Amino acid sequence: MGIRFFALSLYCIVVVMILAGTAVAQVGWFQQDPGPTKPTLHGVSFSGVSTGTAVGDDGVILRTTDGGSTWVAQSSGTTKPLMGVSFTDANTGTAVGLEGTIRRTTNGGATWVAQSCLPAMDLFSVSFADANTGTAVGQLGLIIHTTDGGAHWVRQTSEAQNWLTGVSFTDANTGTAVGYNDRIIHTTNGGATWITQQSGTTSVALATFEGVSFTDADRGTVVGPGVFLRTTDGGSHWTEQRTGPNVALRSVSFADASTGIVVGDGGKIFHTTDGGSTWAEQTSGTTEMINGVFMVSRTTATAVGRFGVILRTNTGGEIASVEHPGGMLTTYQLMQNYPNPFNPSTTIPYVLPRSSQVVLEVFNMLGERVSMLQKGNLVAGVHEVLFNGSGLAGGVYVYRMRADGYAESRKLLLLK
Repeated sequence: MGIRFFALSLYCIVVVMILAGTAVAQVGWFQQDPGPTKPTLHGVSFSGVSTGTAVGDDGVILRTTDGGSTWVAQSSGTTKPLMGVSFTDANTGTAVGLEGTIRRTTNGGATWVAQSCLPAMDLFSVSFADANTGTAVGQLGLIIHTTDGGAHWVRQTSEAQNWLTGVSFTDANTGTAVGYNDRIIHTTNGGATWITQQSGTTSVALATFEGVSFTDADRGTVVGPGVFLRTTDGGSHWTEQRTGPNVALRSVSFADASTGIVVGDGGKIFHTTDGGSTWAEQTSGTTEMINGVFMVSRTTATAVGRFGVILRTNTGGEIASVEHPGGMLTTYQLMQNYPNPFNPSTTIPYVLPRSSQVVLEVFNMLGERVSMLQKGNLVAGVHEVLFNGSGLAGGVYVYRMRADGYAESRKLLLLK
């Protein structure tokens, strides 16, 4: 009896000690858990800081109502890849995908209803200006438009004959679509007419523009292979900037006229606070392809990509945080995991003041290693690693980081 009481008391003390260390500011970009499957995700849309939807391969639809702390799978009724999604409020959204797939919800995804697209060609992007008025674009220059929430989709015509991969509307009338072969087309009458615009790119080969984001009728950004294009006059003139020939940029989102984020291959993320005059590369913590990004505010954004990658920032992607007010990371730090206790997943943050060889492991209380979370050379910055304990017994575990002579351990508690 005494031994059991002592063990229980010790367990409770450990829980209190662990909980005492859970107040960790989430800075920079950190990974979120998409759930048991890891499908490639192509598009994401948020209606507020907490409520968002991501779509991807095999008809996958994931929904969060807590800023991505948890993502719940919803039934789309299709196995076709879903490529784009647009929500106008917490309940009302439309997803589009290959072979003319369209799904519509008016109850936050509790049910998704199939809508008809003729011809049944691939759709890659969708933008709704309000609950009823939306446009989707896709294969061979396909443009379809609705003014009744998708009950009827009407095909529109333009000079575009190649694939259109992105579309952005700022109101029911004003929108821009982009695609293959330097294609930029613009409408000011809801798509009744689409006018071709000149990108002004100086590259020898024709660019494939993948993403477009407008914050008002005049100011917008287009991205493609190593190139940013910016307009302040509705696309009459475009200004070009380049990141380098090997960086494929796939999606762009602006919170306002000044603040935007661009994502692409190799885990690349770029950030601007001056309307695109300058772009700063940020640390994403992944090397996977990032396909989509959505900015809710100047500080809050979510990005999605290959193999279920979901990234979140609450600091505009910046690692100069409240824990480092001067913006200088001067020491190695292994921080407390969050949430804690957890079931089944938790995030472990750590800080590197310089590029380092990092080993991050998890051990049980017998000293046996149960997981190798990180091993390799990483750049300086704030990093976060997801630990999934679904295959382990509940209890206390120790996670340890070693980096260039630095070593530190902390405890975490898995509840079952």
